[in-house]
Amino acid sequence: MLCYSPEEIAKMLQMSQDGIDVQWLSGLCPVQATGYIDGHPFYWRARGAAWSIQIAKSKGEYSDELIDAPVSWQHIERYGEFPEAGYMSFIEALQFIEASASRWRSQS
Repeated sequence: MLCYSPEEIAKMLQMSQDGIDVQWLSGLCPVQATGYIDGHPFYWRARGAAWSIQIAKSKGEYSDELIDAPVSWQHIERYGEFPEAGYMSFIEALQFIEASASRWRSQS
């Protein structure tokens, strides 16, 4: 069972009202998340000295095939020094997911 802090729960609830539904956020080296942005499945991952997100072009149920399709949108960003990205807080991860959703929406 995953346990989130009150701050993390509040952030996820606020994001869900904006169309960002984080279904799963967990891990350490890597920190990973899956969910939906406006109904489009996403996969987010932080490890080493970078984080990345992939958002499927098509709406639908999450699957590795959908995320790995060549039509998905992807963004990669450097983060600190190796291995800092794999230890980032869940709050910071949620902020990166939220910023990525804004960037994706502006480019779609």
